[in-house]
Amino acid sequence: CFSLVKVHNRLYAYFLIAVGIYYLLHLKQRSHEYFSGRFLILISACLVPAAAGLHDLFRFPPLANFDLTPAAFGVTSVLLGAFFAYWHQDIVPLARGVVLESMNDAVLVINAHQRIVDLNPIASRLIGRSDRELLGLRLADAWPEVARLVAEQASGHPSSAVLRLNGETPETRAYDLRVSPIRARDGAVLGQVVVLRDISERVRAEERLRHEALHDALTGLPNRNLLMDRLEHALQRARRHPEYGFAVLFMDLDRFKVVNDSLGHSVGDELLVQVARRLRDCLRQVDTVARLGGDEFVVVLDQIAHPHEAVQAAERIREALSAPFRVSGHEVYTSVSIGIALADSTYARSEDLLRNADIAMYRAKALGRDRCVVFDTAMHARAMALWHLENDLRQALERQQFRLYYQPVVRLQDGVITGFEALLRWEHPVRGLLQPAEFLPLAEETGLVVPLGNWALKQACGQMSEWTRQRPALKDLTISVNLSRQQLLQPDLVPLVKTTLEETGLEPHRLHLEVTEQVMLEDAFPARQAIQDLRALGIAVHIDDFGIGYSSLSVFHRFPVDVIKIDRTFIQRMDGGQQEREIVRTMLALAQALRIPVIAEGIETGEQLEVLQTLDCPYGQGLLFQVPSPPEHLEPWLLNAGETLHAMGWPAHPSHPGAQRDSSPRRV
Repeated sequence: CFSLVKVHNRLYAYFLIAVGIYYLLHLKQRSHEYFSGRFLILISACLVPAAAGLHDLFRFPPLANFDLTPAAFGVTSVLLGAFFAYWHQDIVPLARGVVLESMNDAVLVINAHQRIVDLNPIASRLIGRSDRELLGLRLADAWPEVARLVAEQASGHPSSAVLRLNGETPETRAYDLRVSPIRARDGAVLGQVVVLRDISERVRAEERLRHEALHDALTGLPNRNLLMDRLEHALQRARRHPEYGFAVLFMDLDRFKVVNDSLGHSVGDELLVQVARRLRDCLRQVDTVARLGGDEFVVVLDQIAHPHEAVQAAERIREALSAPFRVSGHEVYTSVSIGIALADSTYARSEDLLRNADIAMYRAKALGRDRCVVFDTAMHARAMALWHLENDLRQALERQQFRLYYQPVVRLQDGVITGFEALLRWEHPVRGLLQPAEFLPLAEETGLVVPLGNWALKQACGQMSEWTRQRPALKDLTISVNLSRQQLLQPDLVPLVKTTLEETGLEPHRLHLEVTEQVMLEDAFPARQAIQDLRALGIAVHIDDFGIGYSSLSVFHRFPVDVIKIDRTFIQRMDGGQQEREIVRTMLALAQALRIPVIAEGIETGEQLEVLQTLDCPYGQGLLFQVPSPPEHLEPWLLNAGETLHAMGWPAHPSHPGAQRDSSPRRV
């Protein structure tokens, strides 16, 4: 009976073991393969005593006389011990410990009482104390800076902050501090994890980007953005404190383009760097010097008590920049034009202050450069008028507001008309008829002189062709057209002139192009090449305004020209006495020796005509003969082409009864 019960108990135990193994295998199939080892250990722990029990029941040879049960339970104990060791010493916490030790971020764990319960080596190094010294200490005692930030965040501030620390290295490093709470299942805060990540490189990159956004890359000076910010702050201070004064100096280097064009842009850049250094040296710490771009600099003079202090500072700057610069082995001289705007509480915007200083600087340029000018309201009025004129100028071509007036060129000895000069006029809808001096400088500055000059060239050639078609007797008359500097230097000038002649049907020898002496001398090489190409087409080239250049004689040596036009200032001065007449005589003698024809401009009195006839001047034009007129007013000239002025009723000699009628000068 006892044996039967023993057998039943064993069968029942084996049944339970089988059920357990079944469920373990079932769980193993449903679990990740990473955890399969755990189930194999448990299954092995079940199978070993089961095998020992079967052996005890059936006594299998060759161990039939041995009881394996104690050994089986020993093996099972070892397996279960290995299982529990594996369970409690899981790879996850071990891995977390390894990661924590090898992190580049400093990590501290603090409990609910703000005491350090764990930290990694990086945190120990940052604090400067060992783990044994730090464990158990209050965070406020171990690291006050971090404790303060942790407390601020615990009171509802953002979860991260930037902490700057002086490490073992001389440079200051920045850390991003983040605090994460450790919570129980019921939500109670058990402690906090503090992580400090080194963001020094990112912070330095951000600071570098901010610096580049606010400073000039070449000179390191503040740029326009930072300048406008400081100007705005200065204006706000002036509004709050009426006694506070400051001024803005707008500076532009004179003839800086010559340095770039002759010595190269690298030399120009180095010159700008040295200019910036001198500007910093001659200003106070409270002042701001900025570079707007190119060769433009702006100085904000802070805390000045009287306007004359601004003028004195400007003169100091002029003196500092007048000394020669040593740049790449070259000795470079430069000067500066300075506009001064004195700030007061009436300025609403910092842009207005900078604009007024800029206007004053351009006034200094117009007065001859190398000087300083203080802004006044009249300058602004002129600038506004110029701005309106520029807007009107840009629309004038499209609206066909320009017209050509024509003035005859006369052979002085017999009064025969040899041609006409085309002179540009602007029929302004508000201001009336404008002379070239009122708009051509602006057209040259804005670049509009090129399309305007091209239009005048085509219009003049077309007009002369039309006159010739209507009256074949005019086939020998010439038409003179002025060329601006920008036109002469255009690479497509010669093809444009050639196309214009072909389209209008005008013979090349009847077109005379006039270029000022100054343009020839300032742009010698390209001007000489363009003139040679134009003359190769059969076009005559005149030197206009001869005598007012600084090196007139060199023109004959360097440029092949067909006609010289003596400037009107020399002709009008002949009434002053013998000395002025000798100047004209010398010019004529030089031209006659070189066998170059001469046209005297600006003949306004019979006395001037008589002197020129006496000096054998071949040609002339001026108000004495005819004011510049539109084509429809030139019918008498065109109908009597080839006849003398005397036959047409114009005086050819001062003794003519009508000579006194035109003796007073008239402005054209």
